[in-house]
Amino acid sequence: MTFAQRFIGAETLPARMSELDVQQFFSLSKHDISGVCERFRDDRRVAAAIQLLFLRASGRPMDRFATVPKVLLRSVCEASGSLSVSIASLRSLYERRQTLYEHQAWARMYLGLGDLDEVQLQKLEQVLAVAALEAAHPDDLVRTARIWLYSRRIIIPGSRRIADWARKAFDATEAAMAATIEAAIGKAALRQAIDWAYAPSPATSGSHLEWLKTPPQRNAPSTTVDTLEKIRALKTLGVHNWAMDSIALEQCDRIFWTVAL
Repeated sequence: MTFAQRFIGAETLPARMSELDVQQFFSLSKHDISGVCERFRDDRRVAAAIQLLFLRASGRPMDRFATVPKVLLRSVCEASGSLSVSIASLRSLYERRQTLYEHQAWARMYLGLGDLDEVQLQKLEQVLAVAALEAAHPDDLVRTARIWLYSRRIIIPGSRRIADWARKAFDATEAAMAATIEAAIGKAALRQAIDWAYAPSPATSGSHLEWLKTPPQRNAPSTTVDTLEKIRALKTLGVHNWAMDSIALEQCDRIFWTVAL
């Protein structure tokens, strides 16, 4: 995620924020100030303005004032011409849930954001299915989903829903990849390779898999011998004949790092 995207999908404000963050992502325009002042009375403007700024930066509403960086609070108070407001007073204001909902609804309308509908969800699922081919982890798909929604001015749903969509796409790709590997190698050869990988290795105190993962020793005379021995062991399994061309390179990298860890 780039510098410009790092607030997308956030659920709360960070505890600290730089002046640059405020200038780049959380500053009120003259039009913003006019909109807030026309809609809300003096004691509600700061809270409504922060809701607006957060929604614009993150793509989702802020449900509570867990914390508000001092630099942001000061900036909003100065821009809106309001007296200094404490975080405690903002929290107290939102104890009345109706006030919170009013501010969130106004911010959504002001920014022109809408909810995700079924047609858009189907498109998102298609996007995630394609992205999953190159994703190393479901978290990569979570970021993809958030950016896709944000760029289309769609309110980003809760983290659990997005995580479920990401996991579904990732698991589907994993299952398809497993089926491709089984078809390319054959069930019997695959079973043999798996059994061999987890069988004890005479070269180490662990399994053959652990032996293969052992990095070569730098400048050691035995390095070449060990490497050639591993190659011979893999060729005995017929690895060099496995037709794996249909599996994307990114997916091979995913398998490699999963095994390596």
